[in-house]
Amino acid sequence: MFKIKLKELREKAGYTQIQLSEKIGKARGSVGNWEAGSREPGLETIKEIAVALNVKVSDLVDDVLEENEKTPALTDEDKEVIEKFKKLSHENQLKTLGYIDSMIEK
Repeated sequence: MFKIKLKELREKAGYTQIQLSEKIGKARGSVGNWEAGSREPGLETIKEIAVALNVKVSDLVDDVLEENEKTPALTDEDKEVIEKFKKLSHENQLKTLGYIDSMIEK
């Protein structure tokens, strides 16, 4: 996972989260958020991190790419359901999820 690789490589390079954030010009909490898995950086930022840590981009993301390859592609029907769900209000999305949960429990 990216968050684990980032922490390992950051610590190996001898940087604190704050030091790495400053080195790549990001907000102080950015690295902490990435390592916690609550946020993920974009590709350009991943490139900047790799340069700062003196590693290849693939060192940070190879296992992420492998994991994504294991995820089955969405069918057209899956995509249609997602698009319809996204058009619902937040309240109706919650109701729909509750309905789905109740159907699964049966």
